[in-house]
Amino acid sequence: MNHAGAYFLSLCVDAPHLPSLHEKLVRAAAITNLKTGLTICSPTDPAVAALEELDILQKMNVHPSAFVWTHAQMEKDKSLHVKAAHMGTWVSLDGIGWGEFENYADSIDNLRAAGLLNRVLISHDAGWYKPDEKHGGNFTGFTNIFTQLLPFLKKKGFTESDINQLLLKNPAEAFGITIRKLA
Repeated sequence: MNHAGAYFLSLCVDAPHLPSLHEKLVRAAAITNLKTGLTICSPTDPAVAALEELDILQKMNVHPSAFVWTHAQMEKDKSLHVKAAHMGTWVSLDGIGWGEFENYADSIDNLRAAGLLNRVLISHDAGWYKPDEKHGGNFTGFTNIFTQLLPFLKKKGFTESDINQLLLKNPAEAFGITIRKLA
């Protein structure tokens, strides 16, 4: 059987601080990561909880580059994006399929200005078939990165090399299956 595709561990934290159950889940993800090399993704809001997750992972010898803070766009304090990226984690700005393109461009440009474009991931996080709605609801396509976001980035001076970093290099590095331990 062909198992082609991206594999990763997924957690979800939506609390100001990590509850003890979530701390256990993060530790379990760390153990699994150190055995398998699978990247750990966690939609986390607010940033405080994401930084707590990173602290647990580091205490368990997992390098921050094995962690993707997904839905980081929910954190309005962009300095916390920079702080997390400086630590070595991936900052994933998702939901680009739903709009606010200029805000996404500003967040990405802020990370680029800090020399951290190589720690940024982006996604549409769109689609969403809704079986309880007629015809599955209003489908949001997977083109807004290309038709909406990239023009904003180009206006901010993003080069083809910058765009390749975002669309090709960063995802390949973030989701490569490799055990990443602290030195």
